[in-house]
Amino acid sequence: MLERVRRFLGAGSQRTVSAKHQVLLTAERLEDRSVPNASLISNINAAGSSLPQDLVAFGGFVYFSADDGVHGRELWRTDGTSAGTTLVADIAPSSISSHPQSLTPVGSWLYFTAFRPDVGVELWRTDGTVTELVGDLNPGTADSNPTSLTAAGATLYFAATDSSSGTELWKATASGPSLVKDIVIGSVSSAPTQLTNVNGVLFFTAWTPSNGRELWKSDGTDSGTQLVADINQVVPVPPLGSANLDSDPRYLVNVSGTLYFAANDGVAGNELWKSDGTSSGTVLVADVIPGLNGSYPSALTNVNGILYFVAQSPAQGRELWRSNGTSAGTQLVRDIRPGSDSSYPQQLVNANGLLYFVANDGSSGYELWRSDGTSAGTLLLRDIRPGSLSSYISGLRELNGGVIFAANDGASGQELWKSLGQPGFTFLLNDVLPGSAGSDPSAFANYQGRLVFRAQDSAGDIEPYILDTVSTTILKVVRPSAKLYKQGDNLDFRVIFDNIVHVDTTSGTPALALQIGSRTRLATYIAGSGTNILTFRYTVRPDDLDLDGIVIQSPIRLRGGSITGPINQPVPLSFTPPDAWSVRVDGVAPRIVSVQGPRPGIYGFRDRLRFFVLTTEPVYWRFPPGARPFLEVIIGGQARQAFLVTGSGTTRLVFDYRIERGDNAPGGIWIRQRIFLNGSQLEDAAGNPLHLSFVPPNLRNVRVAT
Repeated sequence: MLERVRRFLGAGSQRTVSAKHQVLLTAERLEDRSVPNASLISNINAAGSSLPQDLVAFGGFVYFSADDGVHGRELWRTDGTSAGTTLVADIAPSSISSHPQSLTPVGSWLYFTAFRPDVGVELWRTDGTVTELVGDLNPGTADSNPTSLTAAGATLYFAATDSSSGTELWKATASGPSLVKDIVIGSVSSAPTQLTNVNGVLFFTAWTPSNGRELWKSDGTDSGTQLVADINQVVPVPPLGSANLDSDPRYLVNVSGTLYFAANDGVAGNELWKSDGTSSGTVLVADVIPGLNGSYPSALTNVNGILYFVAQSPAQGRELWRSNGTSAGTQLVRDIRPGSDSSYPQQLVNANGLLYFVANDGSSGYELWRSDGTSAGTLLLRDIRPGSLSSYISGLRELNGGVIFAANDGASGQELWKSLGQPGFTFLLNDVLPGSAGSDPSAFANYQGRLVFRAQDSAGDIEPYILDTVSTTILKVVRPSAKLYKQGDNLDFRVIFDNIVHVDTTSGTPALALQIGSRTRLATYIAGSGTNILTFRYTVRPDDLDLDGIVIQSPIRLRGGSITGPINQPVPLSFTPPDAWSVRVDGVAPRIVSVQGPRPGIYGFRDRLRFFVLTTEPVYWRFPPGARPFLEVIIGGQARQAFLVTGSGTTRLVFDYRIERGDNAPGGIWIRQRIFLNGSQLEDAAGNPLHLSFVPPNLRNVRVAT
């Protein structure tokens, strides 16, 4: 009843804030939260810097190379604690460094290259307990110098050199290493590069005297290692070292089981190609620049089955492109730096279905961008160093559904930043070394959702650090827009987290509790899993009424569902509710209380018959030109229309009919039991439509005689 009384308060009435809101009259803000602090894991080199390199997560640890000042640069590992940071193996004796590099997990082994004086640079592996030489592939002190270490299932492929075969394709399994194929027989090298796993098949490029450098594939056997296609069959004049020119395939990438790459067939220039592993299935995707010049595709990157790459065109310069594998589907995403100047996109990274990259739009310098594949969805995330200067982004990589990177905002030096893919959610994650010097973080590794990296302290010593990037907090809850909502309207609430979160509704749907009037209602989760913003929705019901404004209640109710952050950790559900007194609800439609007709008597030509419709609350007449509601009045068997003439915005609507010649009703008039809208609308302030039916009054004593 109190709500109904409030409906009749005038515009000048003093608004009194109810008890349910008096503690919430604060501006919306981000939640107070503890910013995670990076901590030094271990001062490995007490006399200087250990310079950790090649950080890789494997077997419950992060492995890396470091120099402790005693053993030289050797293989180490850490579990994120000082006590759990240990030397794995001193491969080269005493202070000589083995320089472990190219750390590559394959099954239960971590492979890497290392130097030992008696065998040179060879292939090694460790399971964390046993560290062993895989094989002295180039016997004696000469190096086999393994490169391009690539996992394909349980097999490691790589290029290596021996004195009899030159540099060729090798493999290593749990049982040991072996030469896959001597592609160019004898000591001349085919020099395999660009090793790429496509669903268990290894693609790579190799050089032969007859074909030049072309695309090859291997199943790990001699007979199964074959030329895929001689893409460039142009014979040079005068002859060079090979019969044909190289197509020189580069930037090989697996996109949904198809290999994409850049190559030059000698006719179309350097353009985008794809291959299914057969000669006939190795085809030009698109000739972006017709003719010999070529668009020179680079940085090919798979984002959920869509290929992104950087290419050159005369009109747009070097910009971001995408392809679905067809010529028509190979398109410029956006001309980030309009005109023929180039934005030079670089560091392309897939994170949670979005492409992140660094580009220069000509006014902001090289800064962080993201794209969903559309021009409108290709956005500058933040001008970290405002103005034309660049923030020098480095180390861009995916972490927990977003990206982390190092950048310099001009105030904090080169420090650790994070982005969740929205302009408002790209922020300084941790100022490891406070002040303008910067800790210069790099070599990022994802260790069970936490970040392990290297950084320098105020003395310039570079050691391993760890940062808790798993803990998730609610940054903010955003209420619906301030207005009065009617029956059927949606109230959408956004809960914003500082990490990507995932919602499981298999056993129930999470919800936000709302106080609407004296009732508790639930806004249920509808969208946002896999992002940092979850949307909850409540649809106003016919009996909802709260003109004081609703109240949002903490915490989020799971109701059998779940909301998890990185590594499936449950997220905190409590938050500080935003003030929502301006979000008012009126789902109760107005009704007709009574209808009053003219006073009893006899009415003649041009007299007015006036009818009054009384409603439960003010009703507004919304109409297009010429549309007016009416009551249908029956006069002597003839239907006449009494049109609405006044009363909009009140609880009394006035309808009027002027008697015409020929109207006669000696036995009295009567009216039909509803209002006819005639193309207009009658509704309350919220927009709820008036119930149009009513009990008609007895008008037998209202007579008409003309």
